This record gives sequence, structure tokens and C-alpha cells, in this order.
Amino acid sequence: MAKITVKCTERTLFEGVRKQLRDVPSPCGGRGSCGTCRVKVVSGKPS
Repeated sequence: MAKITVKCTERTLFEGVRKQLRDVPSPCGGRGSCGTCRVKVVSGKPS
């Protein structure tokens, strides 16, 4: 898994990452059903 830093101001973390990196594998369209775009938050507070 790649380690990246993202400042997310979008509605979801997936939207923020996709906006900054563009190439995010997501066969399910980012709905979280396939697990391909899974992330681990290592700092900050997810809401």
C-alpha cells in the first residue's frame, strides 16, 4: 500500500484523494464495496 498525505476538503476522503491523484483504482466507483480503494487514516480525525 502506498503512503500518501492528503489534505481533504471534499465530502469524502475518496473524493479528496481522487481529486489530487486522479488515478485511484475503484471498480465499484468508490462506494466501498470492492475494497480496492481501502485506506488507513494514520493521523487526523475522520468524521
